[in-house]
Amino acid sequence: MTSSAKLMIGATLLALLVAVAGYHFFPRDPFSQPGQSWKNETPHTWEVLRLLDSGKYAARVWCDVCPVRLVSGAWSRSGNVITLRPDQPEGRMRELIETNSNGCRLLAHPKAIEKNGVVNPLMAHLREGEPCEVQSLVDGYVRRL
Repeated sequence: MTSSAKLMIGATLLALLVAVAGYHFFPRDPFSQPGQSWKNETPHTWEVLRLLDSGKYAARVWCDVCPVRLVSGAWSRSGNVITLRPDQPEGRMRELIETNSNGCRLLAHPKAIEKNGVVNPLMAHLREGEPCEVQSLVDGYVRRL
């Protein structure tokens, strides 16, 4: 084998190694990875929760008096309960219940679900891509997705 052929093979292997390392070790936008997105949008806050197929999650959170925050970690499912465990040590574990209310599939905080199964729409995430309309019986607030 000639020295130019050896050099070409070495350069190709080095480029391949750099590409594989970049793919595995450099962060990628979690919102473009395979998974499902859930949105909670109220008049003064919003959160987009992305449950990735890999078992990781990412959430963008905003309120009218605070900047956008990104929270990430691991998620797991046990029946209809989704558990979110953040990577950040100051974060706290959250549990959300997957439920149906008024024909909508929702992720809701347990305190948002009344005994009759009705969900407070201000405390629920709607799944993106599924047409849905939920309405609060108390104040008439309507959310559409």
